Amino acid sequence: MYNLEEIRSSVQRLTNGIAHSMKVEIAVFDSRANLFCCSPVYLKRKGRAVHAPSINEVMSYGSMLVNRPGEMPSCMGCRFKDNCPSTIEILSCIKADGVVIGVIAMSSFTKEGHQRISSNIQMYQYIV
Repeated sequence: MYNLEEIRSSVQRLTNGIAHSMKVEIAVFDSRANLFCCSPVYLKRKGRAVHAPSINEVMSYGSMLVNRPGEMPSCMGCRFKDNCPSTIEILSCIKADGVVIGVIAMSSFTKEGHQRISSNIQMYQYIV
């Protein structure tokens, strides 16, 4: 059985490296939809509390593009409903030997970031 905890320091370094180099924010959630680690700006803007239904939906479908954060059906019940600080999010399952062990989310909190990601969405989806 795979466990993210076994590779926490590597995941945190990779999270910060991707966030810094790509000018995006990254968050990783475990298989119970708990925040595992994230970039500093993600933590500042969204905090540690997670809207589990959104993460669980990604685990069910494999990936998700959220181009209207706060307005999507999966946002129902979230404290950020209709007022999400994210401008765009791409989420994807983390799998080990075909088993979902978590979710990675790439987000932006700016209009510029939204434009950068949406203008080359396939590349960003591939990276996630």
